[in-house]
Amino acid sequence: MRTRSLTIAIALLASLSLAGSAMAKKKKKGGGKTKTTTSKKEAPAPKANTAAVTQLMGPFKWGATIDETVEVLEKQIADRYAEKIAKAADDKYEQNKLRKEIKAEAEKVKKSRLKFEGQKTGWDVSVIEREYGHKNEESMLVYGEYDPANRLDQQRFFFFVDEKLWKMFIAVNMDAFEGKTFADFKSAMESRYGKAASHSVPGTDGVDKVDYIYWRGNGAYLRAIDLMTFYGTFAIAISDDSLEQTIYRRRAERNPPKAPTGTVVDSVMEDKSKDDKILEDQNSSVIDKITKGQPTKTE
Repeated sequence: MRTRSLTIAIALLASLSLAGSAMAKKKKKGGGKTKTTTSKKEAPAPKANTAAVTQLMGPFKWGATIDETVEVLEKQIADRYAEKIAKAADDKYEQNKLRKEIKAEAEKVKKSRLKFEGQKTGWDVSVIEREYGHKNEESMLVYGEYDPANRLDQQRFFFFVDEKLWKMFIAVNMDAFEGKTFADFKSAMESRYGKAASHSVPGTDGVDKVDYIYWRGNGAYLRAIDLMTFYGTFAIAISDDSLEQTIYRRRAERNPPKAPTGTVVDSVMEDKSKDDKILEDQNSSVIDKITKGQPTKTE
């Protein structure tokens, strides 16, 4: 039985036929070596398709506890085993064995819990290196999703702050996007969620490169991220829109970065109201430190 995330991946793959040519490179005119810089001011996030965001969220709820999240995952795992259990209707021993496997998978997810308390972790150089902050009451669960029918597997990360779910991150299985560029993935995502805004960073060749695209909608902040250069994958991140600004400011206060960071923060910190603008001005000295340069896990 397909998981929701794999259904989404397949749907995106089908829409790749709509993908256009690779994104055009922006260049800055002038003598000597070509060089571009990105604006600190991000474009407002377009509204994402509500139905598509709801499907991506699935049964998960912002603010859910770790136990509540694992309970939802256990139900999904049980759904995957339903056919096997039905076929073993006359074999109680086999049914009990399968139910124990369901419990074991759920327990494995629960045991994957990691608190980010300033220690070095195996995730410090990984696809999620920019997705968490230390010393900010943040933690994470890891779930390996697998669909034997399509032989597709991928990882879904659940991020918690103050023991409450606030973000999910999906490292997309690239078998479904073999030979495709991020421009293709962008087109597929936009066909599903609507026109996105782009965040770019200067490349090593001095030409701007799209780092991720983003939307807001249905209480969520959504990103499609290009991680091909270092990790050979694309990713999708969806988070609680009401917590984004609070979490980044709190990270800056509790665990100031030792080096300039940014990218994700830029679009998160866009003005959404006059009150937000006043708060941003009050914290301008802190935010300036975050919004310059490249990202790190402490952003």
